[in-house]
Amino acid sequence: MWMRVCVVALVCVLVSCQKTSKPSLKPVETPNTTSADKPKGQTDAAPAMGQKPATSAPARPPETAKSTTPGNQINVLDLGATGNGVTDDTEALEKALAAVQPGQSIYFPKGTYRISRPLLLKTAQVSVVGESEGKSTLLFDNSLDYHKKYGKRVGMLNLYADGLSVKGLTFDQNYRGSKRDRKSTALISCIQGGGAYLGKTRSLSRIEISYCRFYDFFGDAVGFFAAGANNLHVHHNSFVSSYIVQKWPDHHVEGEQCIGVNWAVDCIIEDNTIDGALDDAIAIHNKSSNVVIRRNTITTTAGRILLNGTNGGVIENNTIDVIEDADCAIFVSFGAAGANTTFNNGIVVKNNVIRVKSGVTCRFGIRLFGAGSNIEVNNNAISFASIPGVGIEIGDRKHKREQAFYAGSNVHITGNTITNARVGIQETIVRQAYSALVISKNVVVNGDIGVNARPESIQQGNTFKQVKQHTVFDKTRAKAVSSQQED
Repeated sequence: MWMRVCVVALVCVLVSCQKTSKPSLKPVETPNTTSADKPKGQTDAAPAMGQKPATSAPARPPETAKSTTPGNQINVLDLGATGNGVTDDTEALEKALAAVQPGQSIYFPKGTYRISRPLLLKTAQVSVVGESEGKSTLLFDNSLDYHKKYGKRVGMLNLYADGLSVKGLTFDQNYRGSKRDRKSTALISCIQGGGAYLGKTRSLSRIEISYCRFYDFFGDAVGFFAAGANNLHVHHNSFVSSYIVQKWPDHHVEGEQCIGVNWAVDCIIEDNTIDGALDDAIAIHNKSSNVVIRRNTITTTAGRILLNGTNGGVIENNTIDVIEDADCAIFVSFGAAGANTTFNNGIVVKNNVIRVKSGVTCRFGIRLFGAGSNIEVNNNAISFASIPGVGIEIGDRKHKREQAFYAGSNVHITGNTITNARVGIQETIVRQAYSALVISKNVVVNGDIGVNARPESIQQGNTFKQVKQHTVFDKTRAKAVSSQQED
């Protein structure tokens, strides 16, 4: 009897346990996101450096980035940004830019931050920081043509204060999402300094832009187009233009500059990689001093390193590969803007490598076009793969407003190596009084003419290998070239 009672009790306990236990939860299947789920004009974010652009939609809905705020920083996620690449984060980012105080940083954790209108940073002594290698991305959604709206160049991020630093962010201009082609115009720039679109442009000082990535840009990547900058440092950035991203068969002139500055004092642009420059790759336009452009690696469709109207400038140790038809790879001239013409003085162009791709026409490797005084062009290597051009040109240039021609004086062309050129070194000064020109210790290999310059120039120690004519002065050729040289 006792045994039967125990068995019955045990059975009751087991039945009770089964009734109170909860059923196991099955995983919830997440449907794939297709391109139709994305907002109009939205595309996948820029890939990390060295990766190919994404061609398929994400396998699941984007995740919101996680907030991890180190030190004295404002984390954009704490103010409502998502970083998921789909939600419009513009308003949250505007809150962060408005809240930041001098001495603080605005931090972008890993994620893609979609924006629909320009952002403005007007607090001094602020750093904008992301995670490098394409991990923190600002993505423009092509909702409006802001260049057309303002009639000015305007950036995804606009700098309007001194002492600013931008580091480790990717700026995806997303021209592919605009549905425009290479014959159209840009909607926005990546970074612009000076706030021209606000109606009151200001010059800036102590600006640093480093370790950023500029992707699919058709408008300016880094521009101070209507403003100047004191103590500007642009370094260790990578630039990939729409020409490369979209694999265009050729470019069109509407594309804007990679790095462009109206005027600069104490400016260093170094150690950047530029892939597929559209307009000027690096340009200093006017009234500048103490400019250094060095160790940049550039492939260009028509863009140049341009130095105009600068007192004290160095272009050195850059590598430029010309991959589409172009006028020249390095261009030194007077600054034509403003009430008064500004001339270069004390410019050194040295140790650069210029290579013109097979099947590509480049008229000049280095062009000194109304270059100014005390100019040195030393130890550069210039080569044309299949279509010969002119290695180095020294010419006079007409200023339209002043109706006068300028060339400069005391120009030294020394120790350069020029290969497969039609003319190695060509002087085309025909309408300004001739002044000191020294051409010495250059090596010209495989060309029609080694040096085409008037007898008054000092020519000594040049070496010619497989060159049909070593030294001549062909006045007809010089006049023909110079007739095209009007500003």
